[in-house]
Amino acid sequence: MLITDGAVDTYDTIFAKYNWPDRKVRIFTYLIGREAAFADNLKWMACANKGFFTQISTLADVQENVMEYLHVLSRPKVIDQEHDVVWTEAYIDSTLPQAQKLADDQGLVLMTTVAMPVFSKQNETRSKGILLGVVGTDVPVKELLKTIPKYKLGIHGYAFAITNNGYILTHPELRPLYEEGKKRRKPNYSSVDLSEVEWEDRDDVDTWPPEGCEDNGLFSWHWEVISLLLAGTVAARPATCLLWAVS
Repeated sequence: MLITDGAVDTYDTIFAKYNWPDRKVRIFTYLIGREAAFADNLKWMACANKGFFTQISTLADVQENVMEYLHVLSRPKVIDQEHDVVWTEAYIDSTLPQAQKLADDQGLVLMTTVAMPVFSKQNETRSKGILLGVVGTDVPVKELLKTIPKYKLGIHGYAFAITNNGYILTHPELRPLYEEGKKRRKPNYSSVDLSEVEWEDRDDVDTWPPEGCEDNGLFSWHWEVISLLLAGTVAARPATCLLWAVS
């Protein structure tokens, strides 16, 4: 991204040496000011490197023009009809309307947000790949848990969910608040790693299963799944629950 008040050359030799012919780096140029003498050079840089040129003449133009590059980046997804769904990390918020929120924040619950892009489907704009905006909604984590068939988990079974970064979305051992029902949150409640709640913090545990526990296959499987998840060899999408029974 190049932000400048002018360019006296197109610097094509530099682009030819470092970026052509693959054009792995896309150049987006922004011309600041009313002067248009160097606009052609900046426009050439952008077009020759799969980018976009924008001129910002006044402060009033900033908000309207600064995000123009998003339309260019979204074009392949629009043409290919790709609608990626994004889930956020877990966070604490209230499910009550703003006017009904309690003073002591008793309505706070763990939530996640799901969002996806909205593209234009009109025939005259489909080929241009116009991104209209983003649509999203907040989802309480407890609503996700309602979709889990608990009768399949067994007596000592439980369900949990992790994000694609390995952080816990929901887990029986996740304690986001210092005190239940209070609004004081732990500083890292939204970035708790799975190992922090699944593995016991002890130096003397060298064997699996733990001493005194009979390995009926579930302990070994439990350990193997945890290890694969932490090693990144098991693909886990946000808000996808992984289920097992433990004893």
